[in-house]
Amino acid sequence: MQEVTIQELALGEFAGRLDSRFIGDLDETRLLDLSARIDGAVEGVLGTGRHRVVALPFVSEGKEVVLAVKAFGKQSALKDRLDAKVGSKASRTFAAARFLEEKLIGTPQAIGYIERWDESRLKESYFLSVLQDPISSFKDELIHLYRHDPDCAKIMALLEHVACGVRAMHDAGFYHRDLGNQNILMMRERPEAWSPVQFIDLNRGRIRDEVTMKERAFDISRISLPSDFLRIFIEMYWRRVPPSDFMSAQRRYRKRFAWHTATRKWRHPIRSLKSRTAETEGGDDYPGMRDIWVWDEKSAQAIVVMQHDERQGYYPRGRNVGIAKSTLKAMTDVRREYKALLADAFAEPVILSERIGVALEVSGMDVDKQLGLLERLGRIPVMI
Repeated sequence: MQEVTIQELALGEFAGRLDSRFIGDLDETRLLDLSARIDGAVEGVLGTGRHRVVALPFVSEGKEVVLAVKAFGKQSALKDRLDAKVGSKASRTFAAARFLEEKLIGTPQAIGYIERWDESRLKESYFLSVLQDPISSFKDELIHLYRHDPDCAKIMALLEHVACGVRAMHDAGFYHRDLGNQNILMMRERPEAWSPVQFIDLNRGRIRDEVTMKERAFDISRISLPSDFLRIFIEMYWRRVPPSDFMSAQRRYRKRFAWHTATRKWRHPIRSLKSRTAETEGGDDYPGMRDIWVWDEKSAQAIVVMQHDERQGYYPRGRNVGIAKSTLKAMTDVRREYKALLADAFAEPVILSERIGVALEVSGMDVDKQLGLLERLGRIPVMI
């Protein structure tokens, strides 16, 4: 990573901290035009919503460099007063990014932040980082594998890569507090290998001497995976059986976050409607949990992605009633037959003739060789 020299920025109403290579190219007119350039951008839009992210060209040492500029949305007067004391989202993001860079934890290279205050109100706030292209996210990679390449080995490799990256971030002393799948960036080096994960949306994060067990659990509770994949992810994170207090806290935080998500449409109806519209127009999203089908080459079968409790929630409501009715109806006959069999149990010899079979698999050993060996066994049941 290239060494960055950060300088204080003060141009008219604008202030902040910025890579010294870019300061010479800026003036107040260009900064005043920054908001219009972002709002009017059609190409290079990397993120929409309250906080808009746009790729914009800047000049560094006579050369044009494309930066990812995140424009933070306006907020309430109360939050402005709080940010005046603790720092704006942009300044906190910059401080967190610099910390991660110093600890050699992946994050887009931070160039600086720029903001404009009008007395106690924050009018404009921007965070700038080097644009990396092509790049995807943990969410994008999961969707691609679920929908287009549902191979167990590839998904396990992805989970392990991300789990190790999250563990390294926590061990370095950073508590993210918004660790959704979309906030973990990835760049492919080869078809099944990625460069180190990078973390974004850092403004809620906290720098710690040591990230506590509950804080680790809180971050992991924001990772979205089918329940059995989540179990595997957590075991990869710990590299051993997870501590019981971690698991208890993680389950508690996950339930709380699920409730928070479910009630969002009531708390922020307009924002939620815009978000749903954007997702509908945006194309691929996660397949429904019941539609995730992953093949495991080693066991030659599809794997179970949900644990028992999660699967129960997807069964039809009348399923258990139907099973209970069928069981009660058959119970008398079954019990009568069971008593008759029990009387002769361990008393009569068991004939095993015609009761032995063999399974053949098309992959692995050559099929012709299998058939040759099978022929020597004579006529026996075969399952392929």
